[in-house]
Amino acid sequence: SYCLTIPAIWSDHEKQRMVDIAETVGLIDRNSLHSQLNFRFALEPEAAATYMFYTMSQQKKPILDSETFLIVDCGGGTVDLTSHRLKDGKLKELLPGDGGTCGSMKVDVNFMDWLDGIMGPYWKDDVSDPDTLIELDSNWENFKCATLSLDRDMLLRLPDEMLTIARCRNIKHIRRGKVKVNSDDLKHIFLPVFEEIAMLVEKQISLFGDTYDYIFLVGGFAESIPLTNYLMSKFGSVPKVMFKRPNNPGQAIISGAILYAADESIISTRRIRRTYGVGCYKLFNNTIHTDSKKVHLPGKTSLYCKDVFDTFVKYGDEVKTDHVVTREYTSLGQNLLLEFYEYSKPDISYTDVFGCNKLGKIVVFDLLPGIKVDVNLHFGKDSLRIEAREKGANKIYPAKIIYGSNLGSFISEQENVPLPSEASRDIHIIFCNDVSGSMRNTDIVPSNVSKFKFNNRVGAVIEACHLILSKVSGMPNVEVSTVVYNTFSTIVFEREKASTTLIQPLLNFNASKNTSFKAAIDSVSEIVRRSPHIETICFFMTDGRGNDNGTNTVIHSLRN
Repeated sequence: SYCLTIPAIWSDHEKQRMVDIAETVGLIDRNSLHSQLNFRFALEPEAAATYMFYTMSQQKKPILDSETFLIVDCGGGTVDLTSHRLKDGKLKELLPGDGGTCGSMKVDVNFMDWLDGIMGPYWKDDVSDPDTLIELDSNWENFKCATLSLDRDMLLRLPDEMLTIARCRNIKHIRRGKVKVNSDDLKHIFLPVFEEIAMLVEKQISLFGDTYDYIFLVGGFAESIPLTNYLMSKFGSVPKVMFKRPNNPGQAIISGAILYAADESIISTRRIRRTYGVGCYKLFNNTIHTDSKKVHLPGKTSLYCKDVFDTFVKYGDEVKTDHVVTREYTSLGQNLLLEFYEYSKPDISYTDVFGCNKLGKIVVFDLLPGIKVDVNLHFGKDSLRIEAREKGANKIYPAKIIYGSNLGSFISEQENVPLPSEASRDIHIIFCNDVSGSMRNTDIVPSNVSKFKFNNRVGAVIEACHLILSKVSGMPNVEVSTVVYNTFSTIVFEREKASTTLIQPLLNFNASKNTSFKAAIDSVSEIVRRSPHIETICFFMTDGRGNDNGTNTVIHSLRN
């Protein structure tokens, strides 16, 4: 079992990257839900909440049932805030957490900006020893920790090489190996970050709409006395609020993570931070759907509404930690693919609303056509988890969320049933057809010679293209390009609407000359790079293989 502490403001994508790394090194078996659940995250402010609950329960004034508190977790990179109520010995989250990238590293950035003003532009270009910057960072970290007040001047020791650079640049501010950081400088370096943290706290208090019983300041940055004093001056005098910082605020996270990993049930509910769902088609309903969304779908007699946002959970929903959303789908091929979206507000009807973000795709692998699958999404966990089970059986299929991809929509009636691939949108089909001399052979020919002109391999390829086009002809947002190649390659047409009439220009190219696969791949690459965000399917049709002549390199660049 493994537990990893992470900032609460991390996106689902960032969490998934950590899961992918864990899979790569063998900590997680993707095919085992049990294995997935034995790898867990401890959200850092939740870990701190667990720590404060257990610590205060051992003191004279424990947190009482129904009392509320705000965790302000100030770390190096981020500041995270979560709100909780103690209820029956468990912690319930009160509202979606918040945070920002205003940890102590932002103070470091302000310091370097100030130092650049002292040393002059491009001073780092004069540094020859990398240990100089390492020593500077160490000296600054010691200085930062030793800063007890912003109201008095302080001295910062500089590395020897920086002193040499300062003498060469005739910089007057440095004396006896140290640079003076006066009170105004300290405030310029620290206060903007303190103010940003205070704004986050004020926002959370405003959203809560009531008075917290406690505000707990934790995290490594919380060891800063000036930060503690600043926040205490802002919020310590609020009536009925007890502002507390544990003796070792940096230890609160790791100690709390251990306590949480030993008993995850301490967290009973969480609040959903985004609205999640998938894109789909639904039967058109005049009372709820917009006329402009009305579409006809191949093979269907009813009208449908496109771009529907099928909501799984909403922003602000309170969910138990075992909360699961289940949708039933029927597979049409080896993999089941669903567009996955998020939105920052609770209510949304369509996926093309401004601010709706396509996260990527939900994928269920290794299926057979006609299999009914229950896709289970675990929204109450510390991160989004997914599981796929065959309907009415115990068989589990590998499933995951792949972020950053563009997939087609799906149809939703009484059940959520994916349409065939021709119903997907934003699909770009590329035919890459060999018309070299060997394609004159007649071992494979079209079934209708008069229709396709060439009674040879070229004709058979054209017939294959016609069959595919007949399946997608007239589909909205399906586009087709074609490349023919022999010694050279030609882009016959590019991103035309799918139609069987596109076969006509292909009848101008019969078999001749030699074969250059690189020329063909170069043309495909050119088309793909002009439309990088469209899901592309390339049918590479040939009767043999030629010399590499750089083809593998081009293919590798396309994959990347």
